Amino acid sequence: ASSAHNLSEADRKLILDLAADPNIGKRIIASIAPSIYGHEHVKMSLAMALFGAVPKNVDDKHRIRGDVNVLILGDPGTAKSQMLKYAEATAPRAVYSAGKGASAVGLT
Repeated sequence: ASSAHNLSEADRKLILDLAADPNIGKRIIASIAPSIYGHEHVKMSLAMALFGAVPKNVDDKHRIRGDVNVLILGDPGTAKSQMLKYAEATAPRAVYSAGKGASAVGLT
């Protein structure tokens, strides 16, 4: 995996151009599990989890991690697992857990 220090000048320009795009949020949502129609709210929550949040240090006493967890509930057959598996494949640190196994290992 490359860090920000290893980006080429072309990569930096591409990132800055994307950041200036007023529709970047919609583009990111559309790029998450593109074969699954709809579910924009779920895809937005997955995008937020993939990008993470800013860690906070409260009065130099208490540190709050910038991790975002996602719980998706819904009727059977609504592509929940497929979207989560897509996010897991996208992020190297992602952990996919579902069903009884999640409770057995303390991921409840």
